[in-house]
Amino acid sequence: MVATPAFVLAVVLQIAAQRINNLVGGHPLVYVNAFTPGLAGGFWTHVGDRLSHLLLPTLTLVCFGVAAYSRYQRNAMLDVLHSDFIRTARAKGLTRRRALIKHGLRTAVIPMAVFFAYSFGTILAGSVVIEVVFSWHGMGEFFLNAVNSNDINSSVAMIAFSAVLVLLAGVVSDVAYAALDPRVRT
Repeated sequence: MVATPAFVLAVVLQIAAQRINNLVGGHPLVYVNAFTPGLAGGFWTHVGDRLSHLLLPTLTLVCFGVAAYSRYQRNAMLDVLHSDFIRTARAKGLTRRRALIKHGLRTAVIPMAVFFAYSFGTILAGSVVIEVVFSWHGMGEFFLNAVNSNDINSSVAMIAFSAVLVLLAGVVSDVAYAALDPRVRT
């Protein structure tokens, strides 16, 4: 899943949605645009319509996140598994499960918090492809149009906005790291 490009997963999800729609005989899974143009109804009808259009793009982004996060967390937990403090906790009488959850997981979550915070800063770059595949009109389309039309000002503005998001993610990761690891508090 980690090695699959975003546009491939998005197209596979669109094909699956089309097959499900054909089996059901309706359109419960919508995979084009952010909303249905000219939809009649009240507030809740429009909210439901937006949510149905949001389902597949969100699922595409979540699949990549879950694959990367679970792999990263597994490796962090394997690093902590054979540490001295886990053996000490076991020697004091804690069960293996209790020692891993109480002591190991807290230590293994620290690098995960940093990884998670930075992923929010970089999600904008990954969503550009998703916007194109699902025909959403957003910042990704704006950025691609700016690049294709050689609009340097808009391109630089989008890159600067992405840089600000990464910087803010760095601040959030530092705060999360300080909250989780008592050794860095001064």
